[in-house]
Amino acid sequence: EWSSRAFDTRSSPLLIDNKLIIQTLFEGVYCFSKSKGREMWRNSAIYGATSFCSTGSDIIGCGSNGWIASINPEDGEMNWIQDIQTPINSTPVTDGYSVFVSDMEGKIRAFNIDTGTLKWDYDLEMPIISSPAIWNGRLYVGCSDSKIYCFSQAK
Repeated sequence: EWSSRAFDTRSSPLLIDNKLIIQTLFEGVYCFSKSKGREMWRNSAIYGATSFCSTGSDIIGCGSNGWIASINPEDGEMNWIQDIQTPINSTPVTDGYSVFVSDMEGKIRAFNIDTGTLKWDYDLEMPIISSPAIWNGRLYVGCSDSKIYCFSQAK
């Protein structure tokens, strides 16, 4: 039905209401109308080609350039941004209170969902490419050391 230009798109789209939000490798985050493909906003300050998760009111994105950010899906403005200075190649997850990411340095990190403040991290000492998953108060992630780890979300 439609196509729109979003340069070097490598992330999975996030669909919220009538919005399709996608991240590009070098040009930032785009928001398109799902029904017409019209560009609604673009945030070129953040990029890196991983996917997003939704908190219900905001979206959380990570980048292969080492950032994690909370973005308002209505206008693309950032609520907060953190630079962890190591690539993140996975999709973040949230439990409604914290945002969890895994990174290529081998760390699992938990950030406050409202402020972006680091709550805790745990070093697995091997690159983590897989995205974490949450179920029943536990955080699960696979690591390149051929193991799967389970953590208490509160840690």
